[in-house]
Amino acid sequence: EEDRLRRLLNKREQTLKKEYDRLLEQTTEAEEYIAGIDDIEIRNILSLYYIDNLNWIQVAHRMNELYSGSSRKKYTDSSCRQKHDRFLEKNTLYKEERDKKAMMIGLRFRSYYHDFF
Repeated sequence: EEDRLRRLLNKREQTLKKEYDRLLEQTTEAEEYIAGIDDIEIRNILSLYYIDNLNWIQVAHRMNELYSGSSRKKYTDSSCRQKHDRFLEKNTLYKEERDKKAMMIGLRFRSYYHDFF
């Protein structure tokens, strides 16, 4: 019985390790994709949302802190989400880009697996 439980535990650990490795690779790809965005405002929004794992309200607050000296309108959760959505719609014309969008969405769940290792 003890050997069986040990094998099951080992199998589960291997499964989690594979998933962790896959998510780590996706995280790196997403970070590289975001770092390559020319528009600093969009790059900041995507970094705060995908890399820092903030929700849209937190992203808006942070963007207002980053751009506090500018004369532009205040950022809201809705305006940040709209800028995000428009950027991805405009830049996901090809399958490869759509795959990057899906990869970044998966990135939001990486912290769940981080707790296992």
